[in-house]
Amino acid sequence: MPAANESAGETRFSVREIALFLHALRLSVKAQRVQRRSLEDVAGALVRTRPLPRGVGADAAARAAGRACSRVKRWAGGLDTCLTRSLVAGALLADRPGVVLHVGFRGQATGPLHEGHAWVTLDGRNVTDARDGEHAGPFTEALRVPLRRGGESRP
Repeated sequence: MPAANESAGETRFSVREIALFLHALRLSVKAQRVQRRSLEDVAGALVRTRPLPRGVGADAAARAAGRACSRVKRWAGGLDTCLTRSLVAGALLADRPGVVLHVGFRGQATGPLHEGHAWVTLDGRNVTDARDGEHAGPFTEALRVPLRRGGESRP
């Protein structure tokens, strides 16, 4: 967790958080390929990235992915979307079994049909959606891509 320095008004991060951010930043740059390559190909390339840390917590992975994708957008004009953030977080978590990238779309009854969303689950639990309700469902799942390091990421 960042530690606030009350007297100086600054936030300091642990060495582990900085290292995780740097890994996420490298993955975020690779995730930009989703604009011109298939999702499965990009996901496979991300989980094959070496080296990546092991045993990353789900909250830490989601936070690092969000920070990295926002920096890539700010610094290089890249994508900072739920898809790129989910790809990065999923790659950071993919040393565990049960990590899946989901892509879905809202039904016509709840919103425009083209409104899509991507999220990552770990053992069936959504670990990437913000708790602010912005991406509240229901989303009809259109694609599911298992993410696993050391093996194929395709279903």
